[in-house]
Amino acid sequence: MDDRELQGEILRYLSAKYPGKAQTEEIPGNEKDNFDRCMCYLKEHELIDFGIIKAFRASDNFINIKISAKGIDFLADDGGLGAILDVVTIRIHPDSIKDIIATKIDSSSISVERKSKLKEAIKDAPSIMVTEALKRLTGMAFDHGPAAFDYLQKTFLGS
Repeated sequence: MDDRELQGEILRYLSAKYPGKAQTEEIPGNEKDNFDRCMCYLKEHELIDFGIIKAFRASDNFINIKISAKGIDFLADDGGLGAILDVVTIRIHPDSIKDIIATKIDSSSISVERKSKLKEAIKDAPSIMVTEALKRLTGMAFDHGPAAFDYLQKTFLGS
């Protein structure tokens, strides 16, 4: 049994036992050569927690093994509560927006003089103006034809 299979088996067993704890000998696959490695790996990723009793045998004995909330979320098809609670906000720096707009201006068919004036004005514009322009450009994209909706459908629905 490879590491991924054993890790999955360990997590599924502990999930079924949750909120209870398990001992090494009751976990399926505990006799496998890669068991200790998989247990340590799962703990390092905070998917499980356990204590250790130092043993006189080749490997240590894991005690009070319990799956963590992170481990349960990992098994959940939808990411569990972690997917809801661990929301990350991404902020795009106004300079990045300016760069994207400038690239689009460069690739447009407008005159070189107009390109230069537009790019200079955008470069010197305050951040709030750039953010507002991006909102309006997005609205214009949806207002001027079904292509924007076709793109969204293809991107997010795959059809």
